[in-house]
Amino acid sequence: MNIQSDLQQVMEEIVAARDALAGVEVSRVLRRRTVTQAEAALAVARTALMSRHDAGTNDAQRRAYAERETMRERVELERAEELLMRADCDAIEMAATLRSHEDHRRYLETVVKLMEIGAAEPTL
Repeated sequence: MNIQSDLQQVMEEIVAARDALAGVEVSRVLRRRTVTQAEAALAVARTALMSRHDAGTNDAQRRAYAERETMRERVELERAEELLMRADCDAIEMAATLRSHEDHRRYLETVVKLMEIGAAEPTL
């Protein structure tokens, strides 16, 4: 390979990494919204259950009843948080990949400049 083809390849990798990062960022936003909705659903369910007549006569009984009855909502919230964490990790990995490709491009551009002034040989 020559420097021109190396530059072309790294530019293609940068474009692909940017597209992938954009997709991961969109996923991240959607996952964050899902977490917010799951938190709201849990809060509404707790409030509704605590206000029921069969929840108990004191606050501790009402809270315990609401906790027992909101297991599904809590599981959904935990799942949404897990998916958000995965999306966050994917975004970190994609950003690191993009930076790596950009660093490689800058290295190749430096080699080209050095070749132009005769400070480097045209072989890598």
